[in-house]
Amino acid sequence: MTQAPHISGLSLPTRDYELNLNYLNEVGEGSLPTPKQEQFHVMVNNPDPLKRMKHTVFAGGFGTGKTDALVIEALAQTLLVPGNLGLIGRKTIDSFRKSTLETLLRLAPPGSIIRHNKTEHEIEFINKSKIVYMQLDAGRDAVDRIKSMNLGWFAVDQLEEIDQEVYLAAQGRLRRKGSNRCDFHTVNPAGHDWIWRIWVNGEAPDGEALEYGLIESITWPENVPGPKDDAEVAAHSDNPYLPADYIRSLLAYPERWKKRFVHCHWDSFEGLIWPEFKEGMHFVARFPIPRAWPRYVIMDYGYRNPTAILWATVSPHGQIFVYDSHYRAGWRIEHHVPVIRAKCGHHVIKDWLADPSISKQGFDGKTIASEYQKFGINWHPANNDVGAGINRVGEYLTPDESDKCRLYFFSDLPDKEEFLKEMGGYVWKDIKVGSDQPDPEAPKKKNDHFMDVLRYAVMWIHNTFAPMHGSTDAWDEVWGGAWESQDNSNYDWVSEA
Repeated sequence: MTQAPHISGLSLPTRDYELNLNYLNEVGEGSLPTPKQEQFHVMVNNPDPLKRMKHTVFAGGFGTGKTDALVIEALAQTLLVPGNLGLIGRKTIDSFRKSTLETLLRLAPPGSIIRHNKTEHEIEFINKSKIVYMQLDAGRDAVDRIKSMNLGWFAVDQLEEIDQEVYLAAQGRLRRKGSNRCDFHTVNPAGHDWIWRIWVNGEAPDGEALEYGLIESITWPENVPGPKDDAEVAAHSDNPYLPADYIRSLLAYPERWKKRFVHCHWDSFEGLIWPEFKEGMHFVARFPIPRAWPRYVIMDYGYRNPTAILWATVSPHGQIFVYDSHYRAGWRIEHHVPVIRAKCGHHVIKDWLADPSISKQGFDGKTIASEYQKFGINWHPANNDVGAGINRVGEYLTPDESDKCRLYFFSDLPDKEEFLKEMGGYVWKDIKVGSDQPDPEAPKKKNDHFMDVLRYAVMWIHNTFAPMHGSTDAWDEVWGGAWESQDNSNYDWVSEA
């Protein structure tokens, strides 16, 4: 095993003694890193600067040593560069104190810390470097404080808990001269979220793909019986130091939980609200919509959060087709209205639906609904029964025995990327480890604007539209009826305008 040069025996040449930075076992004795931990350090702080990753994620299950690796790397970046400044944190400061901070103070070499200001959340080291730790929620206070920093590195323990906005704010402050200017993080896989898109699916900013590094570590492989003894742990686990009975206890948890926290699965579809959704099945080519098909406009209003709007139509047999979209944050009502009118064109809209909250009065006594009424748009309050809506959308996404569904989306939907991001991140609230309670029947309330709109649309159409009996294949009518007769007068081509 090639020892990464900064993991142990770290020497500060400006001092007359040597500080030793080591991994420690439960009794405080020095220990070697696991192979995955070592790969992580080499990726972040390779002796060859050209081979270092600027942005690194250590993803893994429970017990794989992610937090220890994060803290050792943070201390290395701090102690190797005099006068450095690093930022480390979690979504909540309470979680950070109970886990990450305790680990940092335990692994910091004796004599390396000269001051710990618990009020300001600042630790100063013997070489005049500092670590600032803080709560990394999406509040403006956190983002504004980050934007005032001149960072050499930053690290997040459980990156999947924070918003991408916070990550980008910190990434934009990596400007300290003489430092590596890098970020590194731990992650428990959480489905197809923004982390998956960047580090796993390769959607890094243009020209920067080679700067993003990923380490994946499993607690125990799938389809392998639980270990009988520690020798089997060493043979199969990415952390050979784990006790066999600990791994056996993890394998007793629900399957959905094991996929994420034991097997390091990103594609843990059991956590998705609508695992029935398949891009290849539910996105279809645009076709001419018959004029007789009713049309609906459905909105989830937001200002700081995006306003999300979908346009939908329904076939005589009850198949819903979402054919247009609008998704913008920071726009006022008068900016949305021209876009809405342009997308509706000359078509008759049967119903306008929106989140019932738009009828709530603000401090000035006005409502969002009344402001839209000034422009001639009257929204009906949608059914916001979350549980029933989730169930109904799932039914419409599920194919019948002939592989036909009751809910489709045009493949050239203008905001398809945002829609897919939300669909991939629309997950149930986490199972609490050790809890005897059943899985929570509520989604995480985050980046779900199109998902809310989808619930409103399907619930309304299901409850108000009476489909014809017989085949549910809308294409038989559209293509057969239109093109065999060479008469297209009853069909409209819907543009993206």
